[in-house]
Amino acid sequence: MTRPLARALPVLASAVVLGVTAVAAFAATGTTATTSASASTTTAAVVSAAEAFLDTLTTSQQETVLYDYSSSERSAWSNLPVGSGRNGIKLGDLSTTQQAAAMAVVDAMLSEQGQSQVDQIMTADSYLSSSGGGTGYGSGLYYLALFGTPTATGQFGVQFGGHHLAINADFNDGNAAITPDFVGVEPQTWTADGTTYTPMNGEKTAVFAVLDSLSTTEQSAAKISGTFTDVVKGAGTDAQDYPTDQGILVSSLSDDQQALVTTAIEQWVGDFTDEISEDYLAAYEADYDQTYLGWGNTTSSTGTGTGTTSGTYFRISGPAVWIEYVHQAGVVLSGLHIHTIFRDKTSDYTATSTTTSVSTTDVSTTDVPTTDTSTDSVTQTSTTTASLKKKRLQRGRHAVVRIQVTSAVAAGRVQVLVDGDVVRTRQLTAARAGQTWAVRLPKLAVGRHRVRVVYEGTTGVTGSASSVLRLRVIR
Repeated sequence: MTRPLARALPVLASAVVLGVTAVAAFAATGTTATTSASASTTTAAVVSAAEAFLDTLTTSQQETVLYDYSSSERSAWSNLPVGSGRNGIKLGDLSTTQQAAAMAVVDAMLSEQGQSQVDQIMTADSYLSSSGGGTGYGSGLYYLALFGTPTATGQFGVQFGGHHLAINADFNDGNAAITPDFVGVEPQTWTADGTTYTPMNGEKTAVFAVLDSLSTTEQSAAKISGTFTDVVKGAGTDAQDYPTDQGILVSSLSDDQQALVTTAIEQWVGDFTDEISEDYLAAYEADYDQTYLGWGNTTSSTGTGTGTTSGTYFRISGPAVWIEYVHQAGVVLSGLHIHTIFRDKTSDYTATSTTTSVSTTDVSTTDVPTTDTSTDSVTQTSTTTASLKKKRLQRGRHAVVRIQVTSAVAAGRVQVLVDGDVVRTRQLTAARAGQTWAVRLPKLAVGRHRVRVVYEGTTGVTGSASSVLRLRVIR
C-alpha cells in the first residue's frame, strides 16, 4: 500500500526536526544474462512521483537533485553516517511538502514491506541521535538524487540513502533493476513513545531459519573459510571481483530448506514492488542448482562481533544473486548492529531495454499464438520451449517455469497460461530473446494443472507455443 503523500518523516523529540525484465537468465550451459524486471506500472508510478517532486523545487534545488545519467557519481554511495553528505538533495533542507513529495518517489518503488523498513531505518538514526550520537545522525540526513530525466520510455536512475540505507534503482523503457541495495540498522530493536521497532527482524529471522535447518553435515559443508567483520561487496567495491562461490548448493537441500532460502531472499527482493520482485525471485529460484548458501565466523543469532570475536556472517551467492548478512557490535549503543547488502552480479545500476514496440493483441485461451500476415515484410518463424523447475510441489509454494523464446525480433508478449488462463505476461526483450529465463507462478490450488507458454509474435515474426507441461500441487 502506498502511504499518504503528506506523511511526516520519522523523527524523535531530540533528533533533527523535519517539517524495477529481462529476468536473471540462465542457459543450460550456465550462461547468465542480465537481470532486471518488467516493471511498466512501477516505472509509471516513479515517473509521476518524480515529476511531482521536481515541481515542488526551485530551479536551484532541481539542479541539486538532477544529475546526468552517465555521471560517475552514480556509483558513489555509502552506508556510513552521512558526514559530508551524499548525492542529491538532503531531506532536512526541504519543506514539509517537499519532503512528502520526495518520499513519494521512494515509496513508488517499494512494497509495503520496503516502505515500512525505510521508515524504521530512518527512525533508528533519529534514535541514535537522541541516544548520544549527536548531530551526525537523524532522519533529516537522507538524500534523494535522480540520474537522467524520469521518463516511461527512456532510462533514468533513482538513488536514495543515508546511514544504513542505500537504494540504487534503474528504470529503462519499462524495465527495472534494483541493486546495489544496502540495508542495516543500529540498534536491532528499541522502544520509543510506546512503539517497539525491529526493522530487520524479517531478515534476521529468515537467515537463522535457514541456518537452524541445516544438519551437522550440511552446516559443515556450508562453512565459508575466512573471517568476516563486514559485508564483502559493500560500498566502494564495484571494481572488485566477487569472491568464489562457497558453501552448500541450495539444490542439494530438501524442498522445505529450499523454501526457507527463498523466504530469506524475499526479505531483500520483497522490499520492492511485486511487479519487480516476482521476476527477481523467479530468476534466482531457477538458479538454485548453481546457487550456494554459506556462513562464516559463527551461527549464533546473538553473535555481535564484540572484542576480537567476529559476529555471524551469512551469504547467498549464485550466477546472479549476491546477498550478505553480518552482525557487528554497536557503535553508538551496545548490542547487535546489522549490515546487509543485496547485489546482482549481472545488473547493478543498469536495467535492460525493450528495444522495439510490442503487440497488444490478447492471446486466446485456446493457446493459439497470433501470426503476422502482412505483405510488406518477410515472415519468420519463432520457437518457444518451457520446462518446470519442479513438476510436483506442496500447496502454498510457487512453481517456476523456465522459458526460452527464439525470435528474429526482440518484441512481442510472452504469456504463461495455467489451465487455459493467462497468469503471467512478460515482454520479449533483447536480453531475453534466445536466452533461458524464468517466471514465478502464483500459488495454485491442490490438484493437477496444465501449464503452457505462448509467444504471440510480432511484426514479421509468427507466434509459437511450448508443449503442455503437467504440474501437480499436493497437500
